[in-house]
Amino acid sequence: MNDERKLPKMIGEQCRILYLPDDDNQVVLGVAGSGKSVEAIYRALWISISNPKDKIVVLTYNRKVNDTIDTYINNYKNNDDINEYNNIKVKTIFSYCYYLINHYSAKPNSILYGLKHKLNNELKYPLRAIKSSKDDEIISKAVQIVKDQFPDASLWQKNDYINFIKNEIGWMQDNRIGYYRGARKYYIHVSRIGRGSERISSQQRETMYSIYKHYYFIRTLKYYKLFNFKDIYRLIPDLDIPENDKPKYIIIDEVQDVSPSMFNALNYIIRNDGRWSVFGDLAQNIFGQQISWQSLGLNNIKKQYRLKKNYRNSREIGLLAKSILRNKYFDDNNHKFIQPIPSDKKGECPRIISEDEALSSSEGVINKINNWLKNETSIAIITMNTYVMYQVKNILNDYYKNKIPDNIKILTINKVKGLEFDNVVLYGIDTPQMYGNGYYDRPEIISDEHNLADRTLIEDKMSDDDKAIIAKRIYVSITRARKGLLLVYKRNSLDFLFSNLINILRDSGD
Repeated sequence: MNDERKLPKMIGEQCRILYLPDDDNQVVLGVAGSGKSVEAIYRALWISISNPKDKIVVLTYNRKVNDTIDTYINNYKNNDDINEYNNIKVKTIFSYCYYLINHYSAKPNSILYGLKHKLNNELKYPLRAIKSSKDDEIISKAVQIVKDQFPDASLWQKNDYINFIKNEIGWMQDNRIGYYRGARKYYIHVSRIGRGSERISSQQRETMYSIYKHYYFIRTLKYYKLFNFKDIYRLIPDLDIPENDKPKYIIIDEVQDVSPSMFNALNYIIRNDGRWSVFGDLAQNIFGQQISWQSLGLNNIKKQYRLKKNYRNSREIGLLAKSILRNKYFDDNNHKFIQPIPSDKKGECPRIISEDEALSSSEGVINKINNWLKNETSIAIITMNTYVMYQVKNILNDYYKNKIPDNIKILTINKVKGLEFDNVVLYGIDTPQMYGNGYYDRPEIISDEHNLADRTLIEDKMSDDDKAIIAKRIYVSITRARKGLLLVYKRNSLDFLFSNLINILRDSGD
Protein backbone atom coordinates (compact mmCIF):
# COMPACT_ATOMS: atom_id res chain seq x y z
CA MET A 1 0.00 0.00 0.00
CA ASN A 2 1.35 3.42 -0.88
CA ASP A 3 1.64 6.49 1.34
CA GLU A 4 -0.72 8.72 -0.62
CA ARG A 5 -3.66 9.96 1.43
CA LYS A 6 -6.54 9.36 -0.99
CA LEU A 7 -7.97 5.86 -0.88
CA PRO A 8 -7.35 4.17 -4.26
CA LYS A 9 -10.37 3.07 -6.24
CA MET A 10 -10.95 -0.63 -6.69
CA ILE A 11 -10.50 -1.99 -10.18
CA GLY A 12 -10.95 -5.27 -12.01
CA GLU A 13 -11.22 -8.38 -9.89
CA GLN A 14 -10.97 -6.33 -6.69
CA CYS A 15 -14.57 -5.14 -7.07
CA ARG A 16 -16.19 -8.55 -6.63
CA ILE A 17 -14.59 -9.02 -3.20
CA LEU A 18 -16.28 -5.96 -1.69
CA TYR A 19 -19.78 -7.39 -1.84
CA LEU A 20 -19.06 -10.81 -0.37
CA PRO A 21 -21.70 -11.72 2.26
CA ASP A 22 -20.92 -10.28 5.68
CA ASP A 23 -22.67 -13.17 7.44
CA ASP A 24 -19.95 -15.64 6.37
CA ASN A 25 -16.25 -15.91 7.19
CA GLN A 26 -14.18 -14.82 4.20
CA VAL A 27 -10.63 -15.74 3.20
CA VAL A 28 -9.07 -13.66 0.42
CA LEU A 29 -5.61 -14.65 -0.79
CA GLY A 30 -3.83 -12.42 -3.25
CA VAL A 31 -0.43 -11.98 -4.84
CA ALA A 32 1.78 -9.06 -3.88
CA GLY A 33 0.46 -5.87 -5.44
CA SER A 34 -3.10 -7.14 -5.88
CA GLY A 35 -4.62 -4.59 -3.49
CA LYS A 36 -5.29 -6.73 -0.42
CA SER A 37 -4.90 -3.84 2.03
CA VAL A 38 -7.20 -1.66 -0.07
CA GLU A 39 -9.72 -4.50 -0.08
CA ALA A 40 -9.47 -4.78 3.72
CA ILE A 41 -10.26 -1.06 4.05
CA TYR A 42 -13.24 -1.16 1.70
CA ARG A 43 -14.45 -4.32 3.40
CA ALA A 44 -14.48 -2.51 6.76
CA LEU A 45 -16.29 0.51 5.29
CA TRP A 46 -18.88 -1.66 3.53
CA ILE A 47 -19.63 -3.74 6.63
CA SER A 48 -19.88 -0.53 8.67
CA ILE A 49 -22.60 0.85 6.38
CA SER A 50 -24.62 -2.37 6.63
CA ASN A 51 -24.01 -2.88 10.36
CA PRO A 52 -23.56 0.56 11.96
CA LYS A 53 -24.16 -0.67 15.50
CA ASP A 54 -21.72 -3.58 15.43
CA LYS A 55 -18.08 -3.19 16.43
CA ILE A 56 -15.54 -3.71 13.63
CA VAL A 57 -11.81 -4.15 14.27
CA VAL A 58 -9.19 -4.06 11.52
CA LEU A 59 -5.99 -5.75 12.71
CA THR A 60 -2.50 -5.72 11.21
CA TYR A 61 0.85 -7.20 12.17
CA ASN A 62 2.90 -4.25 10.94
CA ARG A 63 2.57 -0.81 12.60
CA LYS A 64 3.34 1.09 9.40
CA VAL A 65 0.54 -0.73 7.58
CA ASN A 66 -1.73 -0.09 10.57
CA ASP A 67 -1.01 3.65 10.50
CA THR A 68 -1.60 3.84 6.74
CA ILE A 69 -4.93 1.98 6.93
CA ASP A 70 -6.02 4.15 9.87
CA THR A 71 -5.19 7.32 7.93
CA TYR A 72 -7.11 6.15 4.86
CA ILE A 73 -10.20 5.29 6.89
CA ASN A 74 -10.11 8.55 8.87
CA ASN A 75 -9.70 10.61 5.71
CA TYR A 76 -12.54 8.71 4.08
CA LYS A 77 -14.76 9.40 7.10
CA ASN A 78 -13.86 13.10 7.06
CA ASN A 79 -14.61 13.46 3.35
CA ASP A 80 -17.98 11.73 3.54
CA ASP A 81 -21.05 13.88 4.16
CA ILE A 82 -22.72 11.03 6.03
CA ASN A 83 -21.68 10.43 9.63
CA GLU A 84 -20.73 6.80 9.16
CA TYR A 85 -17.90 4.43 9.97
CA ASN A 86 -17.54 5.42 13.65
CA ASN A 87 -17.72 1.76 14.66
CA ILE A 88 -14.38 0.91 13.00
CA LYS A 89 -11.21 0.57 15.07
CA VAL A 90 -7.77 0.00 13.49
CA LYS A 91 -5.02 -1.56 15.61
CA THR A 92 -1.97 -3.76 15.43
CA ILE A 93 -2.67 -7.13 17.00
CA PHE A 94 -0.24 -6.34 19.81
CA SER A 95 -1.65 -2.87 20.56
CA TYR A 96 -5.21 -4.23 20.63
CA CYS A 97 -4.26 -7.01 23.05
CA TYR A 98 -2.30 -4.49 25.14
CA TYR A 99 -5.44 -2.35 25.38
CA LEU A 100 -7.50 -5.37 26.47
CA ILE A 101 -4.99 -6.46 29.12
CA ASN A 102 -5.15 -3.03 30.75
CA HIS A 103 -8.88 -2.47 30.28
CA TYR A 104 -10.47 -5.71 31.51
CA SER A 105 -10.06 -7.67 34.72
CA ALA A 106 -8.94 -11.28 34.89
CA LYS A 107 -11.38 -14.16 35.27
CA PRO A 108 -11.42 -15.64 38.77
CA ASN A 109 -9.26 -18.78 39.05
CA SER A 110 -7.36 -17.94 35.84
CA ILE A 111 -3.55 -17.86 35.65
CA LEU A 112 -3.61 -14.10 35.13
CA TYR A 113 -5.86 -13.62 38.16
CA GLY A 114 -3.52 -15.72 40.27
CA LEU A 115 -0.43 -13.83 39.11
CA LYS A 116 -2.01 -10.45 39.81
CA HIS A 117 -3.10 -11.60 43.26
CA LYS A 118 0.30 -13.12 44.07
CA LEU A 119 2.32 -10.11 42.94
CA ASN A 120 -0.27 -7.60 44.18
CA ASN A 121 1.69 -4.45 45.13
CA GLU A 122 4.69 -5.32 42.95
CA LEU A 123 2.87 -4.74 39.66
CA LYS A 124 2.85 -1.29 38.10
CA TYR A 125 -0.12 -0.16 36.05
CA PRO A 126 -0.70 0.11 33.21
CA LEU A 127 0.96 -3.25 32.67
CA ARG A 128 3.72 -2.97 30.08
CA ALA A 129 5.79 -5.42 28.07
CA ILE A 130 9.25 -6.08 29.38
CA LYS A 131 12.00 -4.32 27.44
CA SER A 132 14.02 -6.46 25.05
CA SER A 133 17.27 -5.73 26.89
CA LYS A 134 15.76 -6.94 30.18
CA ASP A 135 14.31 -9.98 28.43
CA ASP A 136 17.78 -10.89 27.16
CA GLU A 137 19.14 -10.43 30.67
CA ILE A 138 16.56 -12.84 32.09
CA ILE A 139 17.30 -15.45 29.41
CA SER A 140 21.01 -15.28 30.25
CA LYS A 141 20.22 -15.83 33.94
CA ALA A 142 17.95 -18.78 33.17
CA VAL A 143 20.63 -20.31 30.94
CA GLN A 144 23.25 -19.98 33.67
CA ILE A 145 21.01 -21.69 36.25
CA VAL A 146 20.40 -24.68 33.97
CA LYS A 147 24.03 -24.78 32.83
CA ASP A 148 25.14 -25.01 36.46
CA GLN A 149 22.70 -27.91 36.96
CA PHE A 150 23.61 -29.74 33.73
CA PRO A 151 27.13 -28.64 32.70
CA ASP A 152 27.54 -31.53 30.26
CA ALA A 153 24.29 -31.01 28.34
CA SER A 154 24.84 -31.10 24.58
CA LEU A 155 22.83 -27.90 24.07
CA TRP A 156 25.92 -25.91 25.12
CA GLN A 157 27.80 -27.36 22.15
CA LYS A 158 25.62 -25.49 19.68
CA ASN A 159 27.17 -22.59 17.79
CA ASP A 160 26.35 -19.41 19.76
CA TYR A 161 23.89 -21.27 21.96
CA ILE A 162 22.69 -18.09 23.73
CA ASN A 163 21.23 -16.65 20.54
CA PHE A 164 19.87 -20.05 19.56
CA ILE A 165 18.05 -20.21 22.90
CA LYS A 166 16.66 -16.68 22.52
CA ASN A 167 15.22 -17.56 19.12
CA GLU A 168 13.89 -20.90 20.37
CA ILE A 169 12.09 -19.19 23.26
CA GLY A 170 10.54 -16.78 20.75
CA TRP A 171 9.37 -19.72 18.64
CA MET A 172 7.95 -21.47 21.71
CA GLN A 173 6.01 -18.34 22.65
CA ASP A 174 4.70 -17.89 19.10
CA ASN A 175 3.50 -21.48 19.10
CA ARG A 176 1.77 -21.52 22.49
CA ILE A 177 4.24 -23.74 24.30
CA GLY A 178 3.23 -23.29 27.93
CA TYR A 179 4.63 -24.25 31.30
CA TYR A 180 1.60 -26.20 32.48
CA ARG A 181 1.41 -29.94 33.16
CA GLY A 182 2.01 -31.84 29.95
CA ALA A 183 3.64 -28.91 28.14
CA ARG A 184 7.14 -30.36 28.44
CA LYS A 185 6.07 -33.62 26.82
CA TYR A 186 4.27 -31.73 24.07
CA TYR A 187 7.37 -29.65 23.31
CA ILE A 188 9.62 -32.71 23.24
CA HIS A 189 7.59 -34.20 20.37
CA VAL A 190 6.16 -31.19 18.52
CA SER A 191 7.15 -30.49 14.92
CA ARG A 192 9.06 -27.20 14.99
CA ILE A 193 7.65 -25.54 11.88
CA GLY A 194 9.68 -22.47 11.02
CA ARG A 195 12.75 -23.79 12.86
CA GLY A 196 13.50 -26.69 10.54
CA SER A 197 17.03 -25.52 9.74
CA GLU A 198 17.89 -25.55 13.47
CA ARG A 199 18.03 -29.18 14.58
CA ILE A 200 17.51 -29.98 18.24
CA SER A 201 17.55 -33.46 19.79
CA SER A 202 15.11 -34.75 22.41
CA GLN A 203 17.77 -34.41 25.10
CA GLN A 204 18.46 -30.82 24.03
CA ARG A 205 14.73 -30.09 24.14
CA GLU A 206 14.66 -31.29 27.74
CA THR A 207 17.40 -28.81 28.57
CA MET A 208 15.67 -26.11 26.55
CA TYR A 209 12.39 -26.58 28.37
CA SER A 210 14.13 -26.28 31.74
CA ILE A 211 15.53 -22.93 30.60
CA TYR A 212 12.06 -21.92 29.45
CA LYS A 213 10.51 -22.60 32.86
CA HIS A 214 13.28 -20.74 34.70
CA TYR A 215 12.86 -17.82 32.29
CA TYR A 216 9.20 -17.43 33.26
CA PHE A 217 9.93 -17.88 36.95
CA ILE A 218 12.57 -15.14 36.93
CA ARG A 219 10.61 -12.77 34.70
CA THR A 220 7.45 -13.04 36.79
CA LEU A 221 8.73 -13.29 40.36
CA LYS A 222 11.95 -11.27 40.13
CA TYR A 223 11.19 -8.65 37.47
CA TYR A 224 7.41 -8.53 37.99
CA LYS A 225 6.63 -8.62 34.29
CA LEU A 226 3.75 -10.68 32.94
CA PHE A 227 4.43 -10.49 29.21
CA ASN A 228 6.73 -9.47 26.39
CA PHE A 229 5.92 -8.55 22.79
CA LYS A 230 5.48 -12.21 21.81
CA ASP A 231 3.64 -13.85 24.68
CA ILE A 232 1.06 -11.21 25.68
CA TYR A 233 -1.39 -13.30 23.65
CA ARG A 234 -1.35 -16.23 26.09
CA LEU A 235 -3.07 -14.00 28.69
CA ILE A 236 -6.02 -12.93 26.53
CA PRO A 237 -8.11 -16.08 27.27
CA ASP A 238 -7.89 -15.15 30.98
CA LEU A 239 -9.66 -11.80 30.50
CA ASP A 240 -13.29 -11.32 31.49
CA ILE A 241 -14.54 -9.45 28.41
CA PRO A 242 -18.32 -8.91 28.26
CA GLU A 243 -19.88 -10.33 25.11
CA ASN A 244 -21.31 -6.97 24.05
CA ASP A 245 -17.84 -5.37 24.28
CA LYS A 246 -16.41 -7.79 21.74
CA PRO A 247 -16.30 -6.95 18.01
CA LYS A 248 -18.67 -8.80 15.73
CA TYR A 249 -16.35 -8.35 12.75
CA ILE A 250 -12.58 -8.82 12.71
CA ILE A 251 -10.66 -8.02 9.54
CA ILE A 252 -7.02 -9.13 9.39
CA ASP A 253 -4.53 -7.80 6.85
CA GLU A 254 -1.24 -9.64 6.15
CA VAL A 255 -2.64 -12.76 7.82
CA GLN A 256 0.42 -14.78 6.76
CA ASP A 257 2.44 -13.06 9.52
CA VAL A 258 0.03 -13.92 12.34
CA SER A 259 1.41 -16.52 14.76
CA PRO A 260 -0.58 -19.44 16.21
CA SER A 261 -0.58 -17.75 19.63
CA MET A 262 -2.11 -14.62 18.08
CA PHE A 263 -4.74 -16.73 16.32
CA ASN A 264 -5.66 -18.39 19.59
CA ALA A 265 -6.00 -15.05 21.39
CA LEU A 266 -8.18 -13.58 18.66
CA ASN A 267 -10.66 -16.41 19.09
CA TYR A 268 -11.36 -15.10 22.59
CA ILE A 269 -11.99 -11.48 21.62
CA ILE A 270 -14.61 -11.95 18.90
CA ARG A 271 -18.31 -12.34 19.60
CA ASN A 272 -19.83 -15.81 19.58
CA ASP A 273 -21.69 -14.88 16.38
CA GLY A 274 -18.66 -13.00 15.02
CA ARG A 275 -17.33 -13.15 11.48
CA TRP A 276 -13.83 -12.94 10.04
CA SER A 277 -12.44 -11.45 6.85
CA VAL A 278 -8.78 -12.31 6.39
CA PHE A 279 -6.45 -11.10 3.64
CA GLY A 280 -2.98 -12.43 2.90
CA ASP A 281 -0.34 -13.81 0.59
CA LEU A 282 1.27 -17.01 1.82
CA ALA A 283 4.19 -16.49 -0.55
CA GLN A 284 5.17 -13.55 1.70
CA ASN A 285 5.35 -15.65 4.87
CA ILE A 286 8.94 -14.80 5.85
CA PHE A 287 8.52 -15.51 9.57
CA GLY A 288 7.98 -19.26 9.23
CA GLN A 289 4.50 -19.41 10.73
CA GLN A 290 2.17 -22.28 9.96
CA ILE A 291 -1.17 -21.10 8.57
CA SER A 292 -4.29 -23.07 9.48
CA TRP A 293 -7.74 -21.57 9.03
CA GLN A 294 -9.02 -24.08 11.57
CA SER A 295 -6.65 -22.65 14.21
CA LEU A 296 -8.33 -19.29 13.65
CA GLY A 297 -11.73 -20.84 14.08
CA LEU A 298 -12.57 -20.61 10.37
CA ASN A 299 -14.12 -24.04 10.07
CA ASN A 300 -16.96 -23.11 7.72
CA ILE A 301 -15.14 -21.55 4.80
CA LYS A 302 -17.33 -22.13 1.76
CA LYS A 303 -14.88 -20.65 -0.71
CA GLN A 304 -11.46 -19.00 -0.72
CA TYR A 305 -11.18 -16.05 -3.08
CA ARG A 306 -8.13 -15.27 -5.17
CA LEU A 307 -6.68 -11.96 -6.34
CA LYS A 308 -4.28 -12.88 -9.13
CA LYS A 309 -3.71 -9.56 -10.89
CA ASN A 310 -0.64 -7.58 -9.83
CA TYR A 311 -1.63 -3.91 -10.08
CA ARG A 312 1.36 -2.47 -8.24
CA ASN A 313 4.48 -3.52 -10.11
CA SER A 314 5.50 -2.74 -13.66
CA ARG A 315 5.27 -5.65 -16.07
CA GLU A 316 9.03 -6.17 -15.88
CA ILE A 317 9.09 -6.37 -12.09
CA GLY A 318 5.94 -8.49 -12.08
CA LEU A 319 7.50 -11.03 -14.42
CA LEU A 320 10.59 -11.21 -12.23
CA ALA A 321 8.41 -11.82 -9.16
CA LYS A 322 6.44 -14.46 -11.04
CA SER A 323 9.64 -16.26 -12.01
CA ILE A 324 10.64 -16.46 -8.34
CA LEU A 325 7.24 -17.90 -7.42
CA ARG A 326 7.70 -20.53 -10.13
CA ASN A 327 11.01 -21.53 -8.60
CA LYS A 328 11.05 -25.06 -7.22
CA TYR A 329 11.66 -23.68 -3.73
CA PHE A 330 8.07 -22.45 -3.60
CA ASP A 331 5.43 -25.12 -3.08
CA ASP A 332 3.35 -24.41 -6.17
CA ASN A 333 1.32 -27.57 -5.56
CA ASN A 334 -0.04 -26.04 -2.36
CA HIS A 335 -3.74 -25.21 -2.79
CA LYS A 336 -3.08 -21.79 -1.25
CA PHE A 337 -0.42 -20.90 -3.83
CA ILE A 338 -1.42 -18.32 -6.46
CA GLN A 339 0.21 -17.75 -9.83
CA PRO A 340 0.20 -13.96 -10.42
CA ILE A 341 -0.89 -12.17 -13.59
CA PRO A 342 1.63 -9.36 -14.21
CA SER A 343 0.49 -5.82 -14.91
CA ASP A 344 0.50 -4.39 -18.42
CA LYS A 345 2.27 -1.22 -17.23
CA LYS A 346 5.65 -0.89 -18.89
CA GLY A 347 8.63 0.21 -16.82
CA GLU A 348 12.39 0.09 -16.73
CA CYS A 349 14.09 -3.29 -16.69
CA PRO A 350 15.33 -4.49 -13.29
CA ARG A 351 19.10 -4.84 -13.10
CA ILE A 352 21.35 -7.01 -10.96
CA ILE A 353 24.90 -5.76 -10.35
CA SER A 354 27.81 -6.50 -8.02
CA GLU A 355 28.62 -4.25 -5.08
CA ASP A 356 31.87 -3.20 -6.76
CA GLU A 357 29.91 -2.02 -9.78
CA ALA A 358 27.25 -0.46 -7.57
CA LEU A 359 29.79 1.72 -5.78
CA SER A 360 32.15 2.59 -8.61
CA SER A 361 30.46 2.67 -12.01
CA SER A 362 28.38 5.35 -13.71
CA GLU A 363 25.48 2.90 -13.54
CA GLY A 364 25.87 2.44 -9.79
CA VAL A 365 23.59 3.03 -6.84
CA ILE A 366 24.18 6.76 -6.33
CA ASN A 367 23.60 7.65 -9.98
CA LYS A 368 20.52 5.47 -10.09
CA ILE A 369 19.10 7.13 -6.99
CA ASN A 370 19.86 10.62 -8.32
CA ASN A 371 18.09 9.84 -11.59
CA TRP A 372 15.04 8.65 -9.66
CA LEU A 373 15.16 11.77 -7.46
CA LYS A 374 14.84 13.99 -10.53
CA ASN A 375 11.25 12.77 -10.84
CA GLU A 376 10.52 13.31 -7.12
CA THR A 377 9.75 9.63 -6.65
CA SER A 378 9.72 7.61 -3.44
CA ILE A 379 12.76 5.38 -2.99
CA ALA A 380 13.42 2.49 -0.61
CA ILE A 381 16.77 0.85 0.00
CA ILE A 382 16.05 -2.55 1.51
CA THR A 383 18.64 -4.71 3.26
CA MET A 384 18.51 -8.17 4.79
CA ASN A 385 20.04 -7.15 8.13
CA THR A 386 20.82 -4.07 10.20
CA TYR A 387 24.58 -4.34 9.60
CA VAL A 388 24.16 -3.76 5.87
CA MET A 389 21.51 -1.12 6.58
CA TYR A 390 24.01 0.96 8.59
CA GLN A 391 26.65 0.36 5.94
CA VAL A 392 24.30 1.81 3.30
CA LYS A 393 23.42 4.75 5.57
CA ASN A 394 27.11 5.56 5.90
CA ILE A 395 27.57 5.46 2.12
CA LEU A 396 24.65 7.83 1.58
CA ASN A 397 25.62 10.14 4.45
CA ASP A 398 29.09 10.48 2.95
CA TYR A 399 27.66 11.35 -0.46
CA TYR A 400 24.82 13.62 0.70
CA LYS A 401 26.92 15.14 3.52
CA ASN A 402 24.59 13.83 6.24
CA LYS A 403 21.52 15.22 4.50
CA ILE A 404 19.91 12.17 2.92
CA PRO A 405 16.80 13.30 0.98
CA ASP A 406 13.54 12.72 2.86
CA ASN A 407 12.02 10.58 0.14
CA ILE A 408 14.77 7.95 0.54
CA LYS A 409 13.90 5.31 3.13
CA ILE A 410 16.46 2.75 4.33
CA LEU A 411 14.78 -0.33 5.80
CA THR A 412 15.43 -3.95 6.68
CA ILE A 413 13.31 -6.72 5.16
CA ASN A 414 11.29 -7.10 8.39
CA LYS A 415 9.98 -3.53 8.10
CA VAL A 416 8.70 -3.49 4.52
CA LYS A 417 5.72 -5.85 4.59
CA GLY A 418 2.65 -4.13 3.16
CA LEU A 419 4.60 -1.08 1.94
CA GLU A 420 5.31 0.09 -1.60
CA PHE A 421 7.59 2.63 -3.26
CA ASP A 422 8.15 3.96 -6.75
CA ASN A 423 11.70 2.61 -6.82
CA VAL A 424 13.62 0.05 -4.78
CA VAL A 425 17.27 -0.83 -4.33
CA LEU A 426 17.64 -4.28 -2.78
CA TYR A 427 21.16 -4.02 -1.39
CA GLY A 428 23.00 -7.19 -0.43
CA ILE A 429 20.67 -9.84 -1.83
CA ASP A 430 23.20 -12.49 -0.80
CA THR A 431 23.54 -11.36 2.82
CA PRO A 432 21.91 -13.34 5.66
CA GLN A 433 19.17 -12.08 7.96
CA MET A 434 21.43 -12.02 11.03
CA TYR A 435 20.37 -11.32 14.59
CA GLY A 436 22.29 -9.67 17.43
CA ASN A 437 26.08 -10.15 17.50
CA GLY A 438 26.00 -11.51 13.96
CA TYR A 439 24.12 -14.67 14.97
CA TYR A 440 22.63 -16.73 12.16
CA ASP A 441 20.70 -19.99 12.53
CA ARG A 442 22.95 -21.75 10.00
CA PRO A 443 26.51 -20.39 10.44
CA GLU A 444 27.92 -23.07 8.15
CA ILE A 445 26.28 -21.46 5.09
CA ILE A 446 27.67 -17.93 5.57
CA SER A 447 31.17 -16.56 5.09
CA ASP A 448 33.17 -15.49 8.13
CA GLU A 449 34.36 -11.96 7.30
CA HIS A 450 35.25 -9.89 10.36
CA ASN A 451 32.94 -7.09 9.19
CA LEU A 452 29.42 -8.43 9.79
CA ALA A 453 28.02 -6.33 6.94
CA ASP A 454 30.23 -8.23 4.49
CA ARG A 455 29.16 -11.74 5.49
CA THR A 456 27.42 -13.48 2.62
CA LEU A 457 25.56 -16.69 1.88
CA ILE A 458 27.49 -19.58 0.34
CA GLU A 459 25.13 -20.99 -2.27
CA ASP A 460 26.65 -24.45 -2.67
CA LYS A 461 26.28 -25.05 1.08
CA MET A 462 22.64 -23.99 1.23
CA SER A 463 19.89 -26.59 1.60
CA ASP A 464 16.58 -26.41 -0.23
CA ASP A 465 15.01 -25.07 2.98
CA ASP A 466 17.62 -22.31 3.14
CA LYS A 467 16.94 -21.35 -0.47
CA ALA A 468 13.18 -21.33 0.12
CA ILE A 469 13.62 -18.82 2.95
CA ILE A 470 15.84 -16.59 0.79
CA ALA A 471 13.40 -16.83 -2.14
CA LYS A 472 10.52 -15.57 0.00
CA ARG A 473 12.56 -12.66 1.33
CA ILE A 474 13.64 -11.63 -2.15
CA TYR A 475 10.06 -11.96 -3.42
CA VAL A 476 8.73 -9.71 -0.65
CA SER A 477 11.45 -7.13 -1.27
CA ILE A 478 11.21 -6.79 -5.04
CA THR A 479 7.41 -6.57 -4.99
CA ARG A 480 7.66 -3.34 -2.98
CA ALA A 481 8.76 -1.56 -6.20
CA ARG A 482 6.23 0.01 -8.57
CA LYS A 483 8.55 1.24 -11.34
CA GLY A 484 12.28 0.80 -10.81
CA LEU A 485 14.32 -2.01 -9.27
CA LEU A 486 18.06 -2.43 -8.73
CA LEU A 487 19.48 -5.60 -7.15
CA VAL A 488 22.96 -5.48 -5.63
CA TYR A 489 24.94 -8.53 -4.53
CA LYS A 490 28.24 -8.65 -2.68
CA ARG A 491 29.72 -11.97 -3.86
CA ASN A 492 26.90 -14.33 -4.78
CA SER A 493 24.39 -13.35 -7.48
CA LEU A 494 21.94 -16.06 -6.31
CA ASP A 495 21.87 -17.90 -9.61
CA PHE A 496 19.24 -20.28 -8.28
CA LEU A 497 16.83 -17.32 -8.49
CA PHE A 498 18.25 -15.05 -11.17
CA SER A 499 20.09 -17.23 -13.70
CA ASN A 500 17.23 -16.73 -16.17
CA LEU A 501 16.91 -12.97 -15.64
CA ILE A 502 17.79 -12.06 -19.24
CA ASN A 503 15.11 -14.35 -20.69
CA ILE A 504 12.55 -13.08 -18.19
CA LEU A 505 13.11 -9.48 -19.20
CA ARG A 506 13.13 -10.37 -22.89
CA ASP A 507 9.67 -11.90 -22.38
CA SER A 508 8.41 -8.64 -20.87
CA GLY A 509 7.88 -7.33 -24.36
CA ASP A 510 5.27 -9.99 -25.15
